[in-house]
Amino acid sequence: MSVILLILLTLSCTPALAQSSIPLSPDAAVEQNESSAERSAGGRSLLPTVGAIAIVTGTFVLILWLLKKSQGETGRQIPSSIVKTLGKTRIGTTPVFLVAVGKKLLLVSTSSNGLTPLTEIDDPTETEAIRKALAGEKGGEK
Repeated sequence: MSVILLILLTLSCTPALAQSSIPLSPDAAVEQNESSAERSAGGRSLLPTVGAIAIVTGTFVLILWLLKKSQGETGRQIPSSIVKTLGKTRIGTTPVFLVAVGKKLLLVSTSSNGLTPLTEIDDPTETEAIRKALAGEKGGEK
């Protein structure tokens, strides 16, 4: 990106550098001084620089917009009705979580390497019994 900015700024400054070259005759020097005074009085010397900055900024915004569009819906939040942590405990020193994913239950352990699935419970009667036991525990705590 900085290379593009450098090229655009170089191209925008090229006319100003060409006009500030050493004149061959004294008359040309007088004409050149008059014309440069007219340009600076009108503010035209800033126009290429402002234009280059606008082009670079517009290109940057366009690239960001295209990147955002190409990502689509990848950052979408998963509803708690689909994935929910039902409880946690420790087995030895390892934290273990019971996670509900749809109609299945997963028992996962955590470590510095991430999550490790220990078992998957997909039997409907067993998952229902575990859910009722968890609901009874919560009701008894109140």
